[in-house]
Amino acid sequence: MTTIQHCVMPWKKMIAVCAIALNVGCVFGSETRFLISNYPSQEYIVSTATYYHGTCEVSIRQVSPRIQGKNGAQVHGCRAWISVAKSSITVFDKYISDIDAVGAAYGIFVPAAQPDPRYFVFLKLGDYDGRMFILDKKCGVRNVVGGKYFVTKDSRYLLNVYSSDISGLSVFDYLTGKVIYEQNGIAGINHFFAWYTDGVRYFATEATPAPSGGETTENRKYVYRFSFTKKELVKEGTTNMTFAGVKRVDYLFDPQLLRLPGCCSFPCAPRGRN
Repeated sequence: MTTIQHCVMPWKKMIAVCAIALNVGCVFGSETRFLISNYPSQEYIVSTATYYHGTCEVSIRQVSPRIQGKNGAQVHGCRAWISVAKSSITVFDKYISDIDAVGAAYGIFVPAAQPDPRYFVFLKLGDYDGRMFILDKKCGVRNVVGGKYFVTKDSRYLLNVYSSDISGLSVFDYLTGKVIYEQNGIAGINHFFAWYTDGVRYFATEATPAPSGGETTENRKYVYRFSFTKKELVKEGTTNMTFAGVKRVDYLFDPQLLRLPGCCSFPCAPRGRN
């Protein structure tokens, strides 16, 4: 079971704090190790959260300037530090110097409803480069393309759709604990429009960009079925029966539909599809 402790300021005290800074413009320091003294509350928004998954301790720290650039200074969106410790020994450490505030959301996000109790997942959004981090009970971390995701009906596979300006998909097998497919910039696919299933088959349609910045439309001339046996996407032509008996898949987490706070270490509750 995953126990969540928010914004730990004094050690082992469950205190939710987001230090809201004053209107003072500045830019980030250059260190890769988090030092609170480098980010005075008068100038920065600082948030910290600690999560527990079995014997693994996950610490997520995020910082953003109150003023996004001043007097010609470079604009910064979000700086993040992620670490995983086992028995007080750090086994995974990642520093992200600047996450650009582009797309539906930006920063590090922990879904309030985890898709599977055997694993703990969190996401990095922004930069047109969505990523999912998958933590197992041995504190091993997998870093795959992602952003919005769903789980197959049999609860075996986790499918992650890339949050980017290009297409991408990753598929994680809960039974084997392995990433069986990962690809970004999938040849021939602009973007996925929607995923469909009849409970066994899972396939996606492609989004057709609209001219002059209008809304995208769904192209149903072809579908892209994921083959769990071949571990690949298979392009198939459609017939009158292709969409019979299928339903559109609801993402368990979709940043385009959630009102997510930018660069703040709090869990995000999924709201479902409108």
